[in-house]
Amino acid sequence: MSAFEIVGLVLAVVPLVLKGFQAYPDSKLNQYSKSFIGAKLERREFARKLDLMNSELRFAMLDILTRINVLLTAEQREVLTAYNSMGAQFFDVWSEIWKRNPDETRSAFSHTIEHVRDVIENMVEILNEMLKHTKISPNTGREMLREIIACHNKDKAFAITSFSSRFMFMKSDSKRRKLIKRMGENIEWLKRLNEGQTKVTNFITAGKAVGSQESHGPFLHRVRGYCDTLYHALSNIWQCSCHISPSAMLRLEKRETPETKEINNLRFSLFLTYERSAEGLEGLWTFQETEVSVDQR
Repeated sequence: MSAFEIVGLVLAVVPLVLKGFQAYPDSKLNQYSKSFIGAKLERREFARKLDLMNSELRFAMLDILTRINVLLTAEQREVLTAYNSMGAQFFDVWSEIWKRNPDETRSAFSHTIEHVRDVIENMVEILNEMLKHTKISPNTGREMLREIIACHNKDKAFAITSFSSRFMFMKSDSKRRKLIKRMGENIEWLKRLNEGQTKVTNFITAGKAVGSQESHGPFLHRVRGYCDTLYHALSNIWQCSCHISPSAMLRLEKRETPETKEINNLRFSLFLTYERSAEGLEGLWTFQETEVSVDQR
């Protein structure tokens, strides 16, 4: 039998074998056959999923890196916001910041840093493994992915042409789908970790505010005691019959003079207001300011 006859026989048998696989739609052989035949179409669909996944990844990484925004260089900010930047470049920015400013980064993620690092490292591994046998590199930009999806460039859209390329793409299809799912789960984990760090930070800040108020409690209590003592002292002393409806207003301010600047004491002024009771002066209110000094003992 000649070589041409053998090739003709193989070509005649292949459709029958593929038709037999279709009778068992859930079988792995049928899935492999579909992936083998539709490798080009499957690759376009994968490029679409990869493009969407990178958009979600960008937003998740921006949320994370916002906490250490002051550590970013102008070039890194440009990478993070550029239309054509993809996941591998986001991870590179994180790695650069961690190597250059580990203490500041750890401080910004004081309660989640180990989990955040684990998730991002796992994402890097998943991305590299996911792109095996797809003829797409981790640094492939969005423009090239869009060309693959739309088939504007046949060289890029139909890169899987050889038998071996199709076979390896088909063989890794099931694993690739699982990796895409895992990447999505990691993106969600990254979002939750960032939200968790925010909750912890807010809780600590609120606790410090409460502690600050409590620390002022004894001081404010003493101030009120001093005010009560001053009020009773004035009430007992101010018995002059020429004054009607005596009242006092306390004016707290910093009172420094060359003579008292070096003395460690508390000085404030007191306004004494009253209504004159002399003949012809009813209804006339006046005031007198006096300076009070409380010496430290």
